Amino acid sequence: MAEPRDPRSVRLDDATTIIEALNEAAALEGGTPARIRFMLRRLQDLLDRDALAILRLFEALNTRSPPSLLRTFHVGPTARRDDTLESQQFVDRAEPVARLIQPRMAAEHRTPVTLVFSEDITDSAWQRTFGDDCLAPLGYVDFIIGGWAACLQHGITLSIYRAADDPLFTRDDRIRISLMLRALAPIVDRELFRARGALDELDLTDRQREILLLLLTGESEKEIAAQLHRSVHTVHTIIKQLYTQFGVSTRGKLMARFVDRTLLEP
Repeated sequence: MAEPRDPRSVRLDDATTIIEALNEAAALEGGTPARIRFMLRRLQDLLDRDALAILRLFEALNTRSPPSLLRTFHVGPTARRDDTLESQQFVDRAEPVARLIQPRMAAEHRTPVTLVFSEDITDSAWQRTFGDDCLAPLGYVDFIIGGWAACLQHGITLSIYRAADDPLFTRDDRIRISLMLRALAPIVDRELFRARGALDELDLTDRQREILLLLLTGESEKEIAAQLHRSVHTVHTIIKQLYTQFGVSTRGKLMARFVDRTLLEP
């Protein structure tokens, strides 16, 4: 019988896979939506399930009511998806989930928070009602959700939905969701990264800082050049300077420098 794998090794393998995926996503055409959906498909691979994955971008995390849904991205079986899953109406109906995860996202910003609907929601009556009314009609019985906030106001959640015949969620699934959230945050919304104030601590010129921020958001060299009204050659030269300064050779490795690795500690 095969020896069980060391959990730390599993996490390092997952982190490496995500970093490699970031490298591939950076080369994609189609802008941020294409890159996010590519990363969501990689998450499905990591979880080894063909499940619906939805990333939601929120604001107003510091309110008592459910946060305001700004935008969604999804990949997964279209037969098991419904537009209500991507609507503010669904978020409002899932208020007990928001009440549980939202304060923790705001209080522990820059730290992923995860929960599993069937395990962590203590209101069993509401859990049954929500499951019967909202999940069951779409073919789902459970979901795992991770949240990340860069500040009190803005954040993202990443949800994976489970059908009855799919395997149960595990502790490793929670960790994989958290790692992917850390990787996706700067791609989804540059404000999430800017709010961390990390760029202000770096010894960079204004132009290098500007291009680094766009790189971490997922823009291509051509897109950066167009936004800054500079030649592609000039942008390429500055990117090479950034690679040298950070001691990396690819965009994925550069982005990995800004992915918090707290969960990789023993």
